[in-house]
Amino acid sequence: MGTINVGSVEHYEYRAVGDTVNTATRIEGLNKLLGTRILVSALVVDGLPDFFSRELGTFLLKGKALTVTVFELIGYSDEIDRAQPHWRHLSVAFSKALAYFKDHQWQRALDGFMLINKDYPEDGPTRFYISYLKNQLSLTSGSFSCGLHGKEHAAIIDVGKITTLLH
Repeated sequence: MGTINVGSVEHYEYRAVGDTVNTATRIEGLNKLLGTRILVSALVVDGLPDFFSRELGTFLLKGKALTVTVFELIGYSDEIDRAQPHWRHLSVAFSKALAYFKDHQWQRALDGFMLINKDYPEDGPTRFYISYLKNQLSLTSGSFSCGLHGKEHAAIIDVGKITTLLH
């Protein structure tokens, strides 16, 4: 990452540029798709031990060659336990459904997300996965590959390919 100055002799602006800034912008853009407020990469969440977060999956961001595992940053762990204990239950249930997704068990993942949706109908990531899985399963008669082929590869959501499919 670097900085450049933009402007004329009377007015200068400094802006951060580079791949890190581009990736951060793409991750920020996932908020709209996932119905979330604050998303961070695995690298960032590893540096925030006092925060409660939940993994939302592995994404191939538009215009990128490498995938990013994305987390929703919920808040300080002690505040979550005290003020919003439902996050722990939601996070555990979501993690189980996501594990099925990662294991390429598409129908079990969909069933898991549908169960979560009954208790948490406003949860954006759950609604995203329901929509995504239903769409993919209907397009492929139940056996889509989701990203790379074969179970030896991660279940990756290619954002560049799905943004038009889901809307």
